[in-house]
Amino acid sequence: MLYEIDQFNLDIANIKKDLEIEDIVVTEEQVATLKQYINQEISFQDIVSRIQNSLA
Repeated sequence: MLYEIDQFNLDIANIKKDLEIEDIVVTEEQVATLKQYINQEISFQDIVSRIQNSLA
C-alpha cells in the first residue's frame, strides 16, 4: 500500500510538471478528488457533478 501511495504521489508530481509547462495549474483540491476516485470513495459522476457545480 505504501508503495502505491508513493507511486501515486510521484505520478501526480510528474503530471503537475507536465501541465505547468502548458500553464495549467492543478490544485490540491483536484488532487484530493482524484485520490478519492482512485480509492473508489466517489464515482466519475460525482466528479462531473463537482465540476458542473463549480461552473454554475
